[in-house]
Amino acid sequence: MPNPVPQLSFGTTSVAELVTAVRQVVDPAPSVNWEQLATHVATHVEQLVQANSQLVRDVPSEQWLRTCCVVLATYRALNSFLESM
Repeated sequence: MPNPVPQLSFGTTSVAELVTAVRQVVDPAPSVNWEQLATHVATHVEQLVQANSQLVRDVPSEQWLRTCCVVLATYRALNSFLESM
């Protein structure tokens, strides 16, 4: 009998958790509205997921896509902020 395909799970991939983790290592910056940044990132994540939905083949690939989109959207949002510091 073949081995079952392992199910990869990331639980809930959270924009808020990633933004919070980054916030903890970035110098305090009063000019950043972290809640607004997280909302912007979440919107961008959904746009990226929709734009790349053709890559989804199964539940694990959907989780990988969403996780990668969370990281990419957060990077893009924070990159412009960090460059201005």
